[in-house]
Amino acid sequence: MEQSLKTITERATKTSNDSNAKPTSGPLITNIMHESKPPIVIDNHQNWRFVLDAMHNAVQKLGGTGYSAFKGSRYDAAGKTGSAQVAGLKQGEKYDAASTKESKRDNAMFIAFAPYENPEIVIAVAIENIAKGGGGFNAAPVARQIMDQYFGKRVIISQDKSKHPHHDNIYGKK
Repeated sequence: MEQSLKTITERATKTSNDSNAKPTSGPLITNIMHESKPPIVIDNHQNWRFVLDAMHNAVQKLGGTGYSAFKGSRYDAAGKTGSAQVAGLKQGEKYDAASTKESKRDNAMFIAFAPYENPEIVIAVAIENIAKGGGGFNAAPVARQIMDQYFGKRVIISQDKSKHPHHDNIYGKK
């Protein structure tokens, strides 16, 4: 069965299902923006761990695209930043938001879940027609605010580094 993830809600649902590292029997993403692409199939548990760890790195590791937005959080989040191009560019043409009509500017995207080891919440944020920055600069801070409200004063931080061998920091450390 082929799946086409076209809406932010579909992406959030898929991330919710996948954050539990359960392999899927079918393709994850096909036919984005009317482009025919071969399906991306991740049916190996180790590959799922790799993808989830990469999402974790994006938020928890210094230099990750979502790190600034989540630095100092009391919960162990994972996420993926991005941007969605609204208007097509000709080959060799460079994108310049300042000279692009507002309705044709890129959209900032961020999808996240937390806590990493036992997810309770998945958030997808899309901010349309951004003037500068991408998902890490625009959408990730919004997801952080929502997650801060959801978790309140609860502290959900992994101190077991053996579960996260690719990280050298203590999660939640400011």
